[in-house]
Amino acid sequence: MDIDVVDFKLQAEADYKLREDLSVKTLVSARQAHTSTSHKVDAQSNLMAAMRANETPEVARENIYLVRDKDHPELLPQVGVPQGGLLNQNEAALHSWLARIAVDYEKSFGQHDVKGFAFAEARHALRTSTPFSGYGIQYDRGNQVYHTPLIFQKLADEGESYFGRREQIDRGVTFSLNGTYGFAGKYVVNGVLNYESANTSGQRNGSLWLPTWNIGAKWNVDREEFLRAYPIISKLALRLSYGLTAKMNEAAVNASAVYRNALTPRQHLADRETNSISSTWRIATSLGKRWWSGTQALSSVCGTIASVPRSISMRATVMISSTLWLHRE
Repeated sequence: MDIDVVDFKLQAEADYKLREDLSVKTLVSARQAHTSTSHKVDAQSNLMAAMRANETPEVARENIYLVRDKDHPELLPQVGVPQGGLLNQNEAALHSWLARIAVDYEKSFGQHDVKGFAFAEARHALRTSTPFSGYGIQYDRGNQVYHTPLIFQKLADEGESYFGRREQIDRGVTFSLNGTYGFAGKYVVNGVLNYESANTSGQRNGSLWLPTWNIGAKWNVDREEFLRAYPIISKLALRLSYGLTAKMNEAAVNASAVYRNALTPRQHLADRETNSISSTWRIATSLGKRWWSGTQALSSVCGTIASVPRSISMRATVMISSTLWLHRE
């Protein structure tokens, strides 16, 4: 197999301090990648030998790679690729860009510490894939092609194709805000708000704009006076957080569902099914996931004790499923 990869990425960053405690950062990047794979299957390979195996009538009847005549099922199957081998190629490309601007704020007032971070981001990615399978190429005879219509008849009867094109477009924007307040290094409160929109999430406003938020608190117990009498404990902290996540799996795409017919196309009217066909589509929409989580951390001065047990863990998932039945005569 031959693999050719070309990957080009251009990125620019800028950082500007408006004040000592306030800075602005920007990032712009663009990327183009192209991957070409070529798999050559020689005429003397095991795969081609299996596609031509018809030494006896029993072998021909059991060979799934041979072509069967649906109009005359009593005849023996025929070889679809009598000469040559196979050429499997795939061309994959990626074109993407990303732009981001962020503002960072950090200020201390005595025992009070305040931190803030906000950013806005826009992104776009186009992924294409073009698979192709060539039959009957003769590598030992100047790459000449010898094929018969039988292999294409077999592909049509099985609902397959020897070439195709796939496209996936991912574009979206994100707005995020993060704020943290700490007192004397002992008590910390944090809040995160994220608002995201992507074309892969859906078309309705309720699913197109996905909110994510989280609030949490942390207590550094090891900095309290009553724990200084126990020098064996170097760090002890308790954390508690509550939040909502609207989309957790980036591979879950429901914006453009494509339903393909799994039935073999029948060229003759007498071969077509006349019974009723029932199809079922299930649409599941996740309203979000809310969770409580608590964590405690304990470690030793000498480093021999280190554990982070989960003290509280509760998660609830709300799902709504609806079923649509389509009856076709």
